[in-house]
Amino acid sequence: MKQVANGKSPYAVGDAVKGGWATTDLSLYSGSSVGYLASIISKTNVEGILQIDLNKTDFRGENTYPTFLYYNPESTAQTVEITLPTGTYDLYDAISESVLRTNVSGTVSFSVNAKATRILVIIPPAQSKQTVGRIRKIYGGGVMDYHYGYNYTNSLRIKAFTSDVTRTVSPGIVSFNCMVENNIGTTTFKWYQNEALISGANNSTLNWVAPSTSGTYAIRCEVSADYKTVQSPVINIIVAPEGEIPPEINILSLSGTAPYATSGIITAEASISPATASFNWSCSGGTLQNSSTLSPAWQLPDSPGIYTLTLTVDNLLGTVAKTRQVLVKDMQSGFISDGLVAYYPLNGDTNNAAQDRFHAVSYDAVMAPDQRGNADHAYAFSNSSQYVAIPPDAALNFTDKLSVSLWVKPEELPAYEQFVISHGSYEERYKMSITPERKMRWTLKTSNGIVDVDDDTALQTGTFVHYAGQYTGYSLELYRNGHLIAWKPLSGAIGTSNKSITLARKDESETNYSYKGTVDEVRIYNTELPVKYIEKLPAMWDLASGINNPEYTGSISIYPNPFQSSFTVRFDEKGSACSLSIFNLQGKRLFHQQNLRSGDLITPDKLSSGMYLLQTTSVTGKKVMVILLKKN
Repeated sequence: MKQVANGKSPYAVGDAVKGGWATTDLSLYSGSSVGYLASIISKTNVEGILQIDLNKTDFRGENTYPTFLYYNPESTAQTVEITLPTGTYDLYDAISESVLRTNVSGTVSFSVNAKATRILVIIPPAQSKQTVGRIRKIYGGGVMDYHYGYNYTNSLRIKAFTSDVTRTVSPGIVSFNCMVENNIGTTTFKWYQNEALISGANNSTLNWVAPSTSGTYAIRCEVSADYKTVQSPVINIIVAPEGEIPPEINILSLSGTAPYATSGIITAEASISPATASFNWSCSGGTLQNSSTLSPAWQLPDSPGIYTLTLTVDNLLGTVAKTRQVLVKDMQSGFISDGLVAYYPLNGDTNNAAQDRFHAVSYDAVMAPDQRGNADHAYAFSNSSQYVAIPPDAALNFTDKLSVSLWVKPEELPAYEQFVISHGSYEERYKMSITPERKMRWTLKTSNGIVDVDDDTALQTGTFVHYAGQYTGYSLELYRNGHLIAWKPLSGAIGTSNKSITLARKDESETNYSYKGTVDEVRIYNTELPVKYIEKLPAMWDLASGINNPEYTGSISIYPNPFQSSFTVRFDEKGSACSLSIFNLQGKRLFHQQNLRSGDLITPDKLSSGMYLLQTTSVTGKKVMVILLKKN
């Protein structure tokens, strides 16, 4: 709204004429406000005092009686006239909550005090009235006052609180001003320096003398009037010699990259200003050497976890601190004795190769080549009706630790999220999905919250990538092709879900967010995987092993598997002798037997409970390898 435009006053403007996309500003978007204004405002007999119809735009209000607002901007009281509808009425003022005129008709007058307001309600004359809470109404009629008994007196408040400077040198003087309004009666002022009362300061202004000691001083004012007290905000004044600056940490960096090895040593490098500032190093675990310098050595704890290194810098003008978090892992171990819950090689079927349960079901998924080019060694999904589901089972709702690994080759990368694997999604348990930015995201929900970690590299259509995501109880980690790429702190019990674990879908009922591409070598663990084990995962084909596999052919069967003390082995070449070896998952041979024949009973000693690899080698050199499980 402009006072004058295009030779007219007042003038409502919008973007239409100014932007050149219409010839007038008469529109709901721009000119409608003028129509509203015209409908509610009328002139009175007093220049400068308007009559504002409060019912006109109160479209859904239960407004039985005409109601008008008047404000007198003059410095003296004014007599205003109002023309009443046909009939006889009383004039009720909702501000003073009193009847100004009774049994009047035609044009009547009333007084409006200087800088004051009236809200006149035209009500039937000589009617009984009743009050219900804040509602004042005509008995058997309509509401005349919705705020009856309300105190319209403005509260005491600090309108402005200022200082002429925010930095000085001792004994400089800083002038403060505390401007108040709505103060009734005697007004008192109290001034505080760092929460200590300043003696003798009892006016709305303060000339504060800077102390001789450098530092930051907090000044505030407290105002009391009519049994009410309000406080000003704090103004911080820096008192320091010319050239002195508040402390700042310019750089804080750590050598190496995550994950860091337990008991390893990290070197920190820091730059601070001013150089004369004091500093202190602290860590949440391990020990610090050379901590009196800005390049300390931090020997990490011998237990995996997330640890922090903090640098605190201070001088007379304040204190600042920066903290760095590090993920510490056991980098030596590459062996797991147990924990593989499900393994889906997807070599022509969706069976669980880790144990005879949790077998998956394919819903129109199509067999496809794997990353090595082997036909029918993976599953592909090209539309939302194709997916693989592992039926719900309470045993799949383990809550302490979780690891998931798989190969993916996306064929489409649309501008919406695609779910590669999901167990109740982020709302209930976990998921691995491709974001609209074409990056893999690993999401997990615990009792302490929901956390995402994202790959920093975009996927490419037609290219296989191996991912492993795990939750350790202290961290959420994502690995690409065996290497850590993202992690965040996370703790708590993993959420549970009554839904199926699904490949290429969010869940069995949701057809949106479906994944278009290939999935292979899906593994689910209920344990934390060592870093060296994860490094080997992309090379573990058809087996849960890091051994460089020869071209295995043929088949063998083991019963029982898992076994306790002994098991029987049967293989294709009946009557022929072969050798049998048992390896741990790091490739170390733990047991060997020559001249084995199909149907022989094997009793390996010194094997603890866990997962192993059994390999048979025939006299012709043919090798077969399977997973062997030992239980107590």
